[in-house]
Amino acid sequence: QFLDSGPAPIVFTPGSGHQHAAQFFTSAVRAAQALDRRALLVTRHREQVPAVLPEGVLWQSYVSFDALLPEVAAIVHHGGIGTTAAALRAGVPQLVVPFAYDQFDNGYRVQRLGAGDVLPARQMSARRLEHKLRPLLQSPEVAQACQRLARSMQAGLPEDEVVALAERALLPGG
Repeated sequence: QFLDSGPAPIVFTPGSGHQHAAQFFTSAVRAAQALDRRALLVTRHREQVPAVLPEGVLWQSYVSFDALLPEVAAIVHHGGIGTTAAALRAGVPQLVVPFAYDQFDNGYRVQRLGAGDVLPARQMSARRLEHKLRPLLQSPEVAQACQRLARSMQAGLPEDEVVALAERALLPGG
């Protein structure tokens, strides 16, 4: 119902394991309001989400990204490989807000592919989210890159080609 009741929202999720994301969600709500966009906040931890949400902002404890992402304007996330891949498959612009580990590398790969941008978590604020999201939402080049990558991922490679690539990468002299 939420998706059908207005323009495509921006999804904000810090990742399923993140348990200290209150500032992330407060900034997300403010940035969405500044952009005049609806927002969907996704976390299992309800206590992280502002107690009162403005009109056009919805919290969900869980959603299937494969089902949801083709219907949204953009996703702001931590840069986990599963979320990154789901957004690439869906052809949706990404703003990666990495906290740790491989999230930084995943974010910079999204940026190099032209499918999004990066805002390190320690630099995040509502103003910076808005500043990074605005061009992602408006850029025809980002939209085209996202659609090209989605088509490429959906087409995939034949199984024997994937095996050959893996063998070359992993086996000595392969």
